[in-house]
Amino acid sequence: MEKRKFERYEYSFRVLYKKVKSLFWMKKACTGNISRGGLKLKLKRAVPIGTILRVMIFNPFLNEPIEAEAEVVWINRNDHRPIWSAGLSFVHMRWTDSDRLLYGVSQ
Repeated sequence: MEKRKFERYEYSFRVLYKKVKSLFWMKKACTGNISRGGLKLKLKRAVPIGTILRVMIFNPFLNEPIEAEAEVVWINRNDHRPIWSAGLSFVHMRWTDSDRLLYGVSQ
């Protein structure tokens, strides 16, 4: 049985992401699920495991996006579709954003 530190919510947020050292927000994605510890992203391209991404998460219940850094811990290609699923674990997020991350979803 799989045990997780944080409860996971099946909710789709719009996300922009880039490699940490990149100057420009590169790609759009959406979440498959999200928790205080990380998220699953649906991607059009694979991202190598171990890559640190800067993510901008748009919670529709908030006025401003939440920014964080997250490490890609797993990646899988979805069958019969050119979409990848990637598991990201948050490595840095402001504590105030951590409290706001699931606003409107976990109530």
